[in-house]
Amino acid sequence: MKTKLDERARVVFGMRLIVGAAVAILVLAGVLALRVLRDDLRAIGVDGGQLDSMLQKQGLWLVLAVLLGVLASVGLARLAGRKWRAEQNLARTAEQLTIAEERQRLLFDLTSEAIIVCDQDNRIEAVNRAFTRITGYSPQEVIGRDPKILQSGRHEPEFFQTMWQNLREHGSWEGEIWNRRKNGEAYPEWLAMTAIHDRHGRLTEYVAVYSDLTMRKREEERVRWQANFDPLTQLPNHKHFCECVNQSLERAQAVGGRAVLLFLDLGQFNEIDDRLGQQVGDKLLQMAAKRLRHAVRETDVVGRLRNQEFSVVLSDLAQLADWRPVCHRIVHSLGLPFHCDSHVLSVVVNIGVAVFPDDGKGPADLLKSAGNSLAKAKETGHPICRLAEISGT
Repeated sequence: MKTKLDERARVVFGMRLIVGAAVAILVLAGVLALRVLRDDLRAIGVDGGQLDSMLQKQGLWLVLAVLLGVLASVGLARLAGRKWRAEQNLARTAEQLTIAEERQRLLFDLTSEAIIVCDQDNRIEAVNRAFTRITGYSPQEVIGRDPKILQSGRHEPEFFQTMWQNLREHGSWEGEIWNRRKNGEAYPEWLAMTAIHDRHGRLTEYVAVYSDLTMRKREEERVRWQANFDPLTQLPNHKHFCECVNQSLERAQAVGGRAVLLFLDLGQFNEIDDRLGQQVGDKLLQMAAKRLRHAVRETDVVGRLRNQEFSVVLSDLAQLADWRPVCHRIVHSLGLPFHCDSHVLSVVVNIGVAVFPDDGKGPADLLKSAGNSLAKAKETGHPICRLAEISGT
């Protein structure tokens, strides 16, 4: 821009210089012409008074001619300047428009969010680079087509009906939606759609801007998993296990049934962990957790409470006594030797039993009752115990 202003200053200075030179030339030519005329008239004997009067008149005409010439030169210079300024303004406006269009194109292509522009018939007119990066489709593959090619099939027709109704009534819609990439992978995205109208209110196009939520969802899932599961055994932790127990109790209460909570302890684990190290101890817990999951039914939930303590909630029991065979399978499975690296290890399994609603109304009460039963099982030497029965099984 500074270069443009310097060029303009040079042009204006040049015009002023030309006008000044033209005036100087006219004055000089007039003075020379008067001198030549005076000398010629004196040579032929013209009277001095008449000569001075005539020269004064000729001088006035000369002055008028010079002034007219000056005015004409100034007028021409002004016209030329105005024309030059108008051309410069047009050039500057065109340059600014070009810069604005280039910036808009760069913003369109360089933004991290995908952009789709559709005509009033919802046919794709343009997409940006982020669209291709997220979906895998090139512009040539989608331009002229309906965006339905991106649908994942996870949404009911009512979902899209609501979306288009909002677009018609409010001119925009925003929300989470699942679409499908070119490779067939379904992914979540946050979509914002806007209907564009001209100054007469006529619909001209739709613009959709969306961001891929895949990584955010994965991070949310990772954080949620870490908050609810034990990283070593992959089992629900104490907090999440209690939530699962609550759900099982609600189902049992709804049908007037019962649920059973088992509290397990792996005896001799601490001695193994101290003698052979944490690495062997961790492997032993992982193997025990795997066996425990296989020993119970698919509808049962297994959780790791702390250290070598586990718990199981049994729901949907056809008969109350059905918890007994499950306990026997657990004791048998965990009682088999564990092969950890080069070590063959054995643990002693004790199980405390609590029945809902007889032995407790909630997770805390049931865990306390089952814990007391577990202590009684260790005391009496029986692997399975329910205090309410006052005898081991």
